[in-house]
Amino acid sequence: MIVFDLSCTEGHEFEGWFRNANDYSDQLNTGLLSCPICGNRDISKKPSASHLSLNKPQTDTQTINANTKRLTDQIARYIENNFEDVGHEFRNEALKMHYGEKEKRNIKGVATYKEAADLIEEGVDVYQITDIAKQKLN
Repeated sequence: MIVFDLSCTEGHEFEGWFRNANDYSDQLNTGLLSCPICGNRDISKKPSASHLSLNKPQTDTQTINANTKRLTDQIARYIENNFEDVGHEFRNEALKMHYGEKEKRNIKGVATYKEAADLIEEGVDVYQITDIAKQKLN
């Protein structure tokens, strides 16, 4: 297996796992490779640091934690760059967009459990996301 750091022309960064370098080229040339965030097929390899082996093999848990941390960092960056923080006005802003009083846009903010339940009851799509980028993975 070979892992490449990839990005699309929209600036989204992600990882690609391939059997070998030719597999990456084949998928790229046949249009099978696309950005998991926006679907863009204009993909390029990014420079990445060399893997250093210190004769201490990583356990499966270490590998999973490293990959999970990388993915959560990417999600956190995407949200930070693409969502407007409306703070404690989240409930009000979400309802205004839901009922057409404001233009729809990506928002993030704070809501109590009751506020989130009320939004769901009104038919508003609400997703709770903890600030995972700042949490320590065990």
